[in-house]
Amino acid sequence: MRTPVEIWIIEHRQVIEHADRLVDLLAPDDIQSQISNPDNKLLRNQIADCLDAFIEISEGHYRDEENLLIPAIIEHIGSENLEIKHALGCFTREHGQMHEFVVRIRELLPVLRSGDKIESSITAEILRTSYASQSLIRNHSAMEEKEVYPLVGKLPMKVVAEIFEKIGGGQDMNLEHLIRPLYGKSAEEGDTAEGEKKFKYGADGMDFYSEG
Repeated sequence: MRTPVEIWIIEHRQVIEHADRLVDLLAPDDIQSQISNPDNKLLRNQIADCLDAFIEISEGHYRDEENLLIPAIIEHIGSENLEIKHALGCFTREHGQMHEFVVRIRELLPVLRSGDKIESSITAEILRTSYASQSLIRNHSAMEEKEVYPLVGKLPMKVVAEIFEKIGGGQDMNLEHLIRPLYGKSAEEGDTAEGEKKFKYGADGMDFYSEG
């Protein structure tokens, strides 16, 4: 059975590509002066595009999890277990932090896309917000895949199917993203009888994606 985890992991990989790109863009030692210079329109727009992706995941992916996944976990599994309580606490706190970053990103985007010189205090804020938000996205994605998504396997199949449909489960998806876990050795790889790869993610041997 296909699950919403497939879609969410793909979205993680997509936004992390933007995070990687953002880190590369901000790498030069003189990046503040480059951002400040109105002649560097391409650089500014590239940074803005990466930050736009952070807004998209906050307002789409994160809201879907908040409105669909977490209520389902609380209703059908409960939050009394200490590990689940810890995971949901981290989830809620980090989502809140990302939504706060998005408020600031929205304020900075028009400045980045303007043709004006940007003051040093604002370029410093662009750097702080960019680094902090990309780091949060990276760490939070890994936490979700390790601690929260395995709980999907404990939900009733009907509930999982309903979430899958509500987040657009009928769309065509490139599942190759699912063979690249974000968190070290928690993913186990093995060969099937046909020589194809099979991957398991998370606790309880839950299959997020397997073939063969």
